[in-house]
Amino acid sequence: MKRDVARKFYTETARELAIPGRPARLLSALGLRAAESRARARRPTVAVDTAASSGRREVTSWLPIRDFSTEEVWRTIKASGAPWHPAYRSVSRLSCRLCPLASRRDLTISARMNPELAAEYAEVEDEIGHRFRNDLSMKQIISEASELSGARSLLSEEPRGCGAGAAPWPGTGCAA
Repeated sequence: MKRDVARKFYTETARELAIPGRPARLLSALGLRAAESRARARRPTVAVDTAASSGRREVTSWLPIRDFSTEEVWRTIKASGAPWHPAYRSVSRLSCRLCPLASRRDLTISARMNPELAAEYAEVEDEIGHRFRNDLSMKQIISEASELSGARSLLSEEPRGCGAGAAPWPGTGCAA
C-alpha cells in the first residue's frame, strides 16, 4: 500500500515536471535503517529505483538514516524539534496493530489498547488451527495484556527512547 501510493505520486509529479527530451528526476527519501532487518541492511544508501523508474521518470531512493542507531534517530529528532507520533509513548515501533513482526512487549501493549482486535485474532487462531506466530499465540498475548496494571502504565512520560525536549505529533498534546 505504501509503494503503490508513492508510485502514483511519482507519476503525477513526473507529469508536472515534464521536460521535453529527458525523464523527470525524483528523489525519494525513506526512513529505513539497516538495523531493522537483513533485507534493509542489504539496501544501498543511494540507488536508482529501477522498479519505480520509467521512460518518463528516474527515481532515486535515498536512505539518509540507514546507518543510524535507534538512539541516534531519537537524538536527531530531539535536536531538530521535529514532532514525534504519540504512539511512541507506548510502543517502540510504529507499525500495524498486532503485527507479527512486533516485539512481545509491543504486541502486549497493542492487545491491551485494542482488546477487540486481539480477540478477533484469537478467534482466527482457533478457526485455522495455527498460532499468531510460531513462538507466540494471540491467547498468550491477551493473557499478558490482561496482567498489565492498567492503561496508565502503558504511557511513558517521554516517547520510548526519545528524551526530553521533543514534541509529539501536531495537535496531539504532550506526553503525559
